[in-house]
Amino acid sequence: MRINGRAMDILKGMRVFIACVEGHSFVAAARRLGVSGAAVSRQVAALEAHVGARLFNRSTRSLSLTEAGEQFFARASHLIAEIEEVSRISYGDQGRKPGGLLRVSAPMSFGLRKLGTLIPDFLRRYPDIRLDIDPTDRIIDLVAEGFDVALRINPPGAMHDVIMRRIASIRVTLTCTPEYLERSAPVTSPADLAAREILNYSHSPGGQIWSLRGPTGSVETVRVAPKVVASNGDLLRDIALDYGGIILQPAFIVEDDIASGRLVEILPGWRIDPSELCAVYPSRKYLPAKVRVFIDYLVEKLSE
Repeated sequence: MRINGRAMDILKGMRVFIACVEGHSFVAAARRLGVSGAAVSRQVAALEAHVGARLFNRSTRSLSLTEAGEQFFARASHLIAEIEEVSRISYGDQGRKPGGLLRVSAPMSFGLRKLGTLIPDFLRRYPDIRLDIDPTDRIIDLVAEGFDVALRINPPGAMHDVIMRRIASIRVTLTCTPEYLERSAPVTSPADLAAREILNYSHSPGGQIWSLRGPTGSVETVRVAPKVVASNGDLLRDIALDYGGIILQPAFIVEDDIASGRLVEILPGWRIDPSELCAVYPSRKYLPAKVRVFIDYLVEKLSE
């Protein structure tokens, strides 16, 4: 199959456009591509004419995407990534090192507490990969927002046009401060949680329904009445440490506090089923090498 000259020009314009976005300026794009600034301006102007919309807000000091530009970047970056991956497969260039910009969305607390310790070795292993990491507890739209992969804890089982791969299990703990235990009524069964001050994570899969597994393996559920609801686990931890209340959080958020005695686990003999950390990425025929090696790396490190 031959691609005509106009299609090649559009693809070239997309590459220039992506370089401008990633470099935050026409000058940086020109330097990266080894062309003149005037050539970059002409390519962007031609692409805007083809699309029929202005893609950049330009000023003497800054370059930012318009709404149309943001939408176009999300689609164009995935298209170019797939073309490059198909080219590598078609020409047998499997030995080529993964490279390019990898955009990653990750839960805020996991990103700050875990991902930051893993990234340096990943960058040393894959020096041609550049990372754009967005730590957020917001559920993002991978394709519309231009992300290559999202790390999510307990993602929904069925999602449209995405693929999900399990990375690791995460232990979940039920904790509070020793001081809170002293001043509140004893918590001897899951049912007691209904009348306690609960600090609840807003993206919890069960919402206000907590499920605990007993010593015999049977599951008991309880509807809690949250005193505070928040979309970040570290924020809830801070409130629990200062004000009090009971939190249901991944162990990586509270393990240091448990070790120091600032928080204690409650309801011994009862446990919460582990959460699943998963990588979610757009459904496509060819998975870009940069995404594949990133997910493989996390599986390797987090399963140790």
